[in-house]
Amino acid sequence: MKVLGTKVLGTIEHDGKKLYLIQQASAENKCDRIVYLAAAIDEDGNKYTVEWNTVPGWEDHKTGRDGRCVVDGCNGWCEDESNACNWTEYTVTKN
Repeated sequence: MKVLGTKVLGTIEHDGKKLYLIQQASAENKCDRIVYLAAAIDEDGNKYTVEWNTVPGWEDHKTGRDGRCVVDGCNGWCEDESNACNWTEYTVTKN
């Protein structure tokens, strides 16, 4: 699917308006925490930034020297970034 000639990766609702995600969410450092950010547009071409907070404990998961997570009992949970956030809870900023 394309909107205004741009490939759409997904959609969210914000203030009764459909926003089209045009960028894969990626982890970014924000002050003292990690958030996931993605670019979005609406049908009129207005640009937005969508931000998701990581779930509690996500930042504790780091790769040790042996290539495995340092958190006991992780069992690969942190290797799947779909676990990083509650993707239904986000904030939107109009750029």
